[in-house]
Amino acid sequence: IWRCGPAAALLMALPAVQFATYLPKVDGRSDYGSERFARAVFRQAEPKALVLADWWTIATLGYLKYIEGQRSDLVMFAAPSIYAEKDFLDFSQESFLRNYQAIYFVEMLTYRIDLLRKKYYLVPEGPVHRVYLDRREATTVVAQDPGAAAIARFGDRVGLVRAEIGAGPL
Repeated sequence: IWRCGPAAALLMALPAVQFATYLPKVDGRSDYGSERFARAVFRQAEPKALVLADWWTIATLGYLKYIEGQRSDLVMFAAPSIYAEKDFLDFSQESFLRNYQAIYFVEMLTYRIDLLRKKYYLVPEGPVHRVYLDRREATTVVAQDPGAAAIARFGDRVGLVRAEIGAGPL
């Protein structure tokens, strides 16, 4: 039994040395990027809004909502993380979305955003995309909402809010 002791001690020490060596590289105690992002989303969202966010983001938003008690008025779904495209499209049905005063789409990876763009008008607003079910008149978007995210501004009442280039030669 004493002959196995040094080998067992060596086997037990190896994981401890590895842990101590790599801990500074993976320690995230001073990384508050996710929290800052989630707080920015909460500041941006209108009252009683729907937030569709992938699981990367919904975890931090959920922590702020359910643990810290912030923005209890928001409804959140991890819809972009749903595996099947068909199931995600259930969350993007107009009859479902019309139940909310405002809809925001938050996605770290852009694998579902094109599905929404096919049906609705998305405008980047800070850390989120605001989903408009009805296309707003481009001539009035900036005039009605001075805080609207414009690609370019031409004075205080006119701005370019979206640009699309069609297929084919330029």
